[in-house]
Amino acid sequence: KTGTGTNLSNIKLGRKPKDTSPHLIIEALAGTGKTTTLIEGLKRIKGIPSAFTPSPQQAEIWLQMESSKGKVETICFVAFNKGIATELQQRVPAGCEAMTMHSMGLKAVTAAFGRVKVDSYRLSNIISEIMEVDIREIRAKKFEMLKALEKLVGLCKMNLANTDESSLDALCAHYDVEYGASKSEIFSLTPRILERCKDVGRDSSIDFDDMVWLPIALDLKCIKYDVLLCDELQDFNRCQQQLALKAGHRIIGCGDKNQAIYGFTGADSESMDRMTHELSTTNRGCVRLPLTVTRRCSQAVVQEARKIVPSFEAHESNCEGLIRQAAYK
Repeated sequence: KTGTGTNLSNIKLGRKPKDTSPHLIIEALAGTGKTTTLIEGLKRIKGIPSAFTPSPQQAEIWLQMESSKGKVETICFVAFNKGIATELQQRVPAGCEAMTMHSMGLKAVTAAFGRVKVDSYRLSNIISEIMEVDIREIRAKKFEMLKALEKLVGLCKMNLANTDESSLDALCAHYDVEYGASKSEIFSLTPRILERCKDVGRDSSIDFDDMVWLPIALDLKCIKYDVLLCDELQDFNRCQQQLALKAGHRIIGCGDKNQAIYGFTGADSESMDRMTHELSTTNRGCVRLPLTVTRRCSQAVVQEARKIVPSFEAHESNCEGLIRQAAYK
């Protein structure tokens, strides 16, 4: 048992897995059946027969995944949002879990601190506490400063950023945080606020960002799955990457760096490459495999897309299609 929270003895935190298979990164382009590929791959890990006939690329991916067969006990599939996680839970084989990164982080927080309140106003309340000014007065007199400060604190959490002036300057420049004449005040408050955010016992509450950040910032014990599948890896921020590394013995990540669209929220545009590098330096090593044949797009659309993504391929059964350019007045 950790702290005063959930009993984690049943998940064998200290157990070393028998599986030493390499980590796996799958570069799955648009419409290439990544979810089906991962679900069917899980069936092979679990020893469940499948009637699905794989493409050569899928067969290679499944061969890599199947190396964990008979050697693992716990498997988790983490998804980008709750809706997808709920859908996946209906599709994964029995004995596999599906959840969001935030849910996984929350388990670690509640194990350490017991039941906590998820409070979307926690950051505002902490700012008010540290400034010793009622939050309503801050909103009335320093609204722009408050918004910039809240954004910067959140970005520090998601990027695991340092709080020295040069680091904060770089963060503000990259994410267009407009601090106006309040730079000095914002920069001096940010490290104090982050430190106070770590003190969960003081207010027994957390916010959405804290679910992922606190397990890393406080080095909390996490459930460590034998196999952790990470979908939409291209949109993981640095904090989520570290949580994945903390929560999985063998990581199987899948994503498309050409579809990385959440940079404005703190996602790391180098997530795929960064995770490949991190995993390659481990004792397991890392295999990187492509999934490039789309069934979603017509031959004509794929041919056009190849100007940007040369490895994109159309399945032979895809229709020919047509691309037309419209002139707008």
